[in-house]
Amino acid sequence: MRYFPLFMDLQDQPVLIVGGGVVAARKARLLLKAGAGVLVVTRAAGDDMAAWIEQGKVRLLAQSYDSE
Repeated sequence: MRYFPLFMDLQDQPVLIVGGGVVAARKARLLLKAGAGVLVVTRAAGDDMAAWIEQGKVRLLAQSYDSE
């Protein structure tokens, strides 16, 4: 099986997204609808992501991702 379906209660749970492009925005949109607290690590946020950051819906860590 290539994909694993996962159902979780994400209300008020922290979630990290690495990247700020179209794919990251698509994931962020779903996570926000689920009530997650979204933190994005990216140097460049796309239009949707930048709007959510400005509105305070998403928190931004403006740097390159580092697993440390």
